Formats: sequence, structure tokens, C-alpha cells
Amino acid sequence: MSSKEQGKCCICGCTWNNACYTPDKGACWWIDEEETICSHCFWKLDMEGERMKVYYRPGHDWLERDEEFAKKVLNNPKSHWVMDTKHDVLCVVKLGNHISAVRFLAKHFYGLDRIYREDIPKWQEIISKNMIFLQCYGK
Repeated sequence: MSSKEQGKCCICGCTWNNACYTPDKGACWWIDEEETICSHCFWKLDMEGERMKVYYRPGHDWLERDEEFAKKVLNNPKSHWVMDTKHDVLCVVKLGNHISAVRFLAKHFYGLDRIYREDIPKWQEIISKNMIFLQCYGK
């Protein structure tokens, strides 16, 4: 599943009325404000052995981080990030640097480097189907 619809997980399709459940973790919850990815899919609770890739951009370079770093970021209500659900990559950014994360993801995981006019529909499709954004303003 790859389309995003509010109130429905873009990976497993669960909803508030039909949530994921595991005996040890309980029911899932929404990771993003748009309610498009549940906690079980985000943390891959039902998939053993797979790990999320996490990158952080404090300045100009992207640094690879661990999943513990991702958990701290996601628990911070003032965090800013872009997640690619197709490749299970979380890019943590500073305020206003979401475009850099999109370009990083497009280059490293989709083979797109520059934005040419003829490629705009391709970029739009990739972003709309696979990327989730969180940008907070002092919440």
C-alpha cells in the first residue's frame, strides 16, 4: 500500500477502528499529525530484523544515526523531519530544512539529482506517495 489517506496507515491500512495490536506492545497510535502511519509500521514491530535508516543534518553533511536517536526525536514535540515510507528512512532536519531532506532522499533512493521541468511530475508522485513531513512551530 503506498497512497496516503488521513486516518489510514499508508503501510498496513489500519485505522482508529481497526488498529494493529500485539500482546506485548498493545494497540498502535499515529506517528504523524496527518494520521498516515501507525506506530507499529513506523517501528516495524511486526517485522523482525528490519531496521529504520536514520539521518541527521546539523549543518551541511548528512550523518547516519541510530534508531535510539530517532526515538528521541519523535518524542520531541518540536522536532522536524521527513520520512520516506517506501525505503524506511527518517531524515531529521532543523526548522525549514525539509527541502534538503527531500533532495537527499530523491538522490540516494530514487536516482533523482536535479529538478528538471520534465521530472516535476515524477518528483510530485514520489513525494505524495512516499513521504511524510513533520514541521512544528512551537507546539
